[in-house]
Amino acid sequence: MKSLLFLHITFMCLCILSGGLSVLATIKKPKLWFKKHKLSAFFCAIFAFIAFSLIFIYKIFVQFPHFSSLHSISGLITFLLIIANLFLGLFRKKNNNVSRKIHQILGIFLFFVLIFMAISGLLRFLQLN
Repeated sequence: MKSLLFLHITFMCLCILSGGLSVLATIKKPKLWFKKHKLSAFFCAIFAFIAFSLIFIYKIFVQFPHFSSLHSISGLITFLLIIANLFLGLFRKKNNNVSRKIHQILGIFLFFVLIFMAISGLLRFLQLN
């Protein structure tokens, strides 16, 4: 069962990495930056979904309460914001600067939240072990 926990950690690291690449693509604007941004943001959301599912299943197996810590509640909120930002980016209307700005700010904010979540997750892991 511990393997589910370590897979959760692995997929969250991949989520942070792909989220960082998504933000970096918008700042550096390399060749084909928009495709790179979309692809890495999509993978960030997929990795977050997998990590969330893994920890949810893990807690069922070890009979640990769901959303009983600051880290788990913050994780749920972060996961929902990642999905919301993905949809904001995918379905925004062209030339809608308000939704574009919200998407940009939320994306950068989420990257820093993911780093905070990694630190709080590490502290939570050390606390429980």
